[in-house]
Amino acid sequence: MAQCFRFYGKGTDGNNYEFFACGTTPEYRARDGSTVYLYLDGVNIAGTTYFYTTATAQVTSVANDNATSGYTKFGNCSACNAVPYDCLNGVCIPKSTYNTPGIYATISDCEIACGVGCSGKCISNSDWAKIEGLSNQLKDRSCS
Repeated sequence: MAQCFRFYGKGTDGNNYEFFACGTTPEYRARDGSTVYLYLDGVNIAGTTYFYTTATAQVTSVANDNATSGYTKFGNCSACNAVPYDCLNGVCIPKSTYNTPGIYATISDCEIACGVGCSGKCISNSDWAKIEGLSNQLKDRSCS
């Protein structure tokens, strides 16, 4: 599961910087002998003009992206707090509503895939009721 990471260190100008991002695998990769780039899940998250001195570069998992006194802040962890959605019967529903998998990371991703209203993807109310009834019958059965 993705979490909020705080990358921090000194720039070559001697100032303190921090960069927040949401992901699973944080790392630094060498830029040259004395500086490093910020990577998260194998991707350079801050570009080629943003780097820290190697000796000061650190990364920690944090609860939020609140700025730290004495540091210039970049990035955010808003993606960590996004509610996943699923497209059910032509409507985007938060994954927590029916304990569905949450295929779409954001409501906008879901709306793009799901369309507005049914977009020709709807099933009838009676078919939906049958699906719900069958799912309720199966939820207490052991699949082993």
